[in-house]
Amino acid sequence: MKKLRALLANLMVVTSSFTFADSIRGVTVGDHYSALDLYFTEGELDTSDDPMGKDYGFQVHRLEVEDAILFARSLPTGELYDINFAQLVPMNQADEFKDALCEKYAISPCEWDTTTLKTLTGKPLPQFQGMRTAGDTTITVGISQPRRSDQRGFVWAGADINKGHPKDLINKWKHEARLAEEEQNVKAAREISEKADRVEMKF
Repeated sequence: MKKLRALLANLMVVTSSFTFADSIRGVTVGDHYSALDLYFTEGELDTSDDPMGKDYGFQVHRLEVEDAILFARSLPTGELYDINFAQLVPMNQADEFKDALCEKYAISPCEWDTTTLKTLTGKPLPQFQGMRTAGDTTITVGISQPRRSDQRGFVWAGADINKGHPKDLINKWKHEARLAEEEQNVKAAREISEKADRVEMKF
């Protein structure tokens, strides 16, 4: 009976944290990155220039503690276009988290894949990845094995909400910035021309 109560309590904790569809703790793509500070309080959020798009103001946001990792990317306007969060959970809760992630993000099918990764003894390790596309947004959830020996007995449960590849978005922003610059140059040239003194033909 105590075990059943504990299981139900754990399930309530898991499902109660999944209250917003297509979001991670209520934060979704399109929100300003400052929302991350409000909803992710496990540690200090580190914001820095994205090496690929630093000339245009693209930024990355990281938070890493012992049992959780947050990684996000934002446009120069501050809008998030990628949010990735992973939580370390005991292996005996892997099924629980897999099913809860599938339910929250409407992922189907929701089955373990035992063919992709094997131990040295040849025994398969359970992995799971599910994906759903909603318009131009891709939602991916997964369960993966830890790589550090001190995390033995645990798995990573994660979710990612993505609205574009960094390289594509940076190239688009670069192109639009060039168009805007050209437009400004044309506008400035017109203003100079309109203010210039009239000249006579000297041919």
